Amino acid sequence: MKRGPKPKQVKLREQEGAFRGGKTSKPDELPTVLGRPSPSILVQSDELSLAIYQETCDILQAMGILTQQDGIMIEAFALNYRELALCIKDMQKNGIEAETQRGNGKSSVHTTNYHKFMGTHLKLMGELGLTPSARLRMVPPERKADSGSPVDALLKKLGGN
Repeated sequence: MKRGPKPKQVKLREQEGAFRGGKTSKPDELPTVLGRPSPSILVQSDELSLAIYQETCDILQAMGILTQQDGIMIEAFALNYRELALCIKDMQKNGIEAETQRGNGKSSVHTTNYHKFMGTHLKLMGELGLTPSARLRMVPPERKADSGSPVDALLKKLGGN
């Protein structure tokens, strides 16, 4: 049974007029700390996981939605993506069917694992805002007021945010 549309961020709902007239109370937003999270020891121990972690952080940073709190979710994404890639490599090497004792073919273990990893991968992509529909529901975190850095001064002078 379908649950309905996923909940939107408070800022999007506010822009749509959800809290006008005082009929509903506006929920508190959790504070976010902009910045790049550092990878855990588990991710650092594997080259492929670390490369996926860094690439994902680069993408989210370019989108302007990377926060320190995203580290655990990015770690889960990187580790799952690594297993998915290894599963695909095994499928290419061994094929997608395995022969049984009776001589007929059935889906290999690699194929079954592929579908599990792919399902998790798609869910994590949605959570991180890496799909088009997930990006529609996202609002980038607000930047704090002018920090006094030379870069902020230059951006303000050039008319940027």
